[in-house]
Amino acid sequence: MNEFPALISDRTKSDVDNGTDKGHYNYSDLNRVETATRYLADILTESGYIVTITTKDDWTMQDIPYEEQMQRYLNNVKLCVTQFCNTGIPLPYSMSKIDYIDANNIEKTLEVLNEFINHMIADYRHCGTLNSNQHVLPQNVFLGRTWAELDAMNWDWATWNTKTWFSLLY
Repeated sequence: MNEFPALISDRTKSDVDNGTDKGHYNYSDLNRVETATRYLADILTESGYIVTITTKDDWTMQDIPYEEQMQRYLNNVKLCVTQFCNTGIPLPYSMSKIDYIDANNIEKTLEVLNEFINHMIADYRHCGTLNSNQHVLPQNVFLGRTWAELDAMNWDWATWNTKTWFSLLY
């Protein structure tokens, strides 16, 4: 899997007014966002949040982005948000007449999603690390009791009610 690309979410009105690279939305922006969206969709899907998208990450200066392609582009970002969690960052309704704030919000949304996903992955609990009733549960060992063994104990409900899962299993 590729790396998450460095995104641009700090465009300013000055960038637009002065015609800087950040002041124009062009094929390199499309490729960067498509790559980031694919990256996040793949990680989310691997993590159980199914995100099925179609991306195009080979835009060139000669390509003319049609409205349908731009709606797919934006919907891909929205689908990642919908399938995982809301970032609180407003996304444009469409790509028609977006401004630098909308462009920033699209890429900022992807940055925040990536951050959230990284936190989620860092917080995964690995098998055998959880405790129950302050007893570490043994791993790869079958020491539990069968139903027949539990039934043979002939305990009344008051006795069963005082037992912990740990004492019933071992």
